[in-house]
Amino acid sequence: MKFIWRGLFLLSVVFLFFTCKEDDSILGENFLDTKLSIYYDTVTNYTTRSEPYDANDTILSGASLAVIGDYYDEVFGDTRAMTVFDLAPQSNAIDSAANRTADSLILQLKFRGTYYGYDTTNEQTFNLYAVEQPLNQIDGSVLSNVNLGDYYDPNNPIATTTYRPSTDSVSDFLKFDLPISMADNLMQNLDTLISSDSAFVANFKGFVITAERQGGTPGALVQYDFAAQETHMRLHFSDAEYDNQVFYFHPTSSDGKTSRFNFFEHDYTTGSINSHLVAHDPPQFIPGDSLAYIQAGRGINLKIDIDLSESEIFDEGVNNEDLVINQVRLNLQTIKKFKYLSNDTIEYAPPSGIVVMEYSNGETEPIVDYLIEPGLTAPEYYEENRDNSYDLVFSGLVHEKVVEGDSTLTLWLRPTQPSITANRAVFYGSGAVDSLKPKVFITYSKRTNN
Repeated sequence: MKFIWRGLFLLSVVFLFFTCKEDDSILGENFLDTKLSIYYDTVTNYTTRSEPYDANDTILSGASLAVIGDYYDEVFGDTRAMTVFDLAPQSNAIDSAANRTADSLILQLKFRGTYYGYDTTNEQTFNLYAVEQPLNQIDGSVLSNVNLGDYYDPNNPIATTTYRPSTDSVSDFLKFDLPISMADNLMQNLDTLISSDSAFVANFKGFVITAERQGGTPGALVQYDFAAQETHMRLHFSDAEYDNQVFYFHPTSSDGKTSRFNFFEHDYTTGSINSHLVAHDPPQFIPGDSLAYIQAGRGINLKIDIDLSESEIFDEGVNNEDLVINQVRLNLQTIKKFKYLSNDTIEYAPPSGIVVMEYSNGETEPIVDYLIEPGLTAPEYYEENRDNSYDLVFSGLVHEKVVEGDSTLTLWLRPTQPSITANRAVFYGSGAVDSLKPKVFITYSKRTNN
């Protein structure tokens, strides 16, 4: 549907043009001739498609939060998260007398938050494993080339504990009592091992933590703060002069010697999303379906193919130099399971922010509307007061397409921070009814001889 607005107030026209620097040179001509019209198009020619996380993406170290847990989502199915990290000593020397004796070795992680809809009633079993290969080998690797089974023995946990997420974020910790043999070995070689961060990381290679929910409980995915001082491994020991000595090790280091990663496993066959799959390994979704999915935790991205050829901006005979793209936005509506429940976002809560990029020639590229610096885009944020929807603006990208005479484009959407959150959303797709499916709104100016 197309609507034409004519005779807009001069003030509105001035505002629209001063947002388009490249067209300043024609301002005077347009005002003098009063031959400027404002047009408004609604474009509905597009296809939505859910896409699994790209297995060829590069894995980079440095996660600020550890995500651990086992969670059942009735829409997205079973999701597991595990964290992998090593540690650096608090200092590279120790002020302590001889005849040291290890008393205990404890690892703890400071609680940060949980996945929405989490289970705070039932405990999960958390398993701790010793890493057997340097974790810096993962940094910069392609995701599909990383097999965590090469880094630890999943059949040989060194410590196990039960944990139930608490609402008390001040005092809640995930704690493991490590084997006393590990404490003794660390104590005997402490001066050598802590002589540098690199030496410690090379010899004490780190940990993997996994979790399993118990029975048929929904479980939870839990976040822990890597940067908190309370997140550490601590060695309790005595020496010839003092009892109750403590030496700390942290998963962050000032020289960047430590590594921190989160890995996720998704089983979409166990959720309602399965009915929208056409293949499972790897997951493939129905293009142009009535629903479209997006998920962090290295889950699902959203690909949208948009054809603007039906818009008047691409009408045959239109001179591109006579067009000014004022605004182009895509409206995406998130679904609700129960239409009249205000707290329904617990079930279908969308990510707080979505990164918008262009997908071209098999690669994602930043678009001018969200460009901060090469390779980075600013997220578009969700606001509940906008009727549970996103409005994604890509005016600059469409302007480039108009100049180039290209009427098609593909947007690639993913949640922000996909490796430290588990946010997900269900959108109405291009196969939904007209009142719910996404729409592209274009506002543009055109010089005319009418």
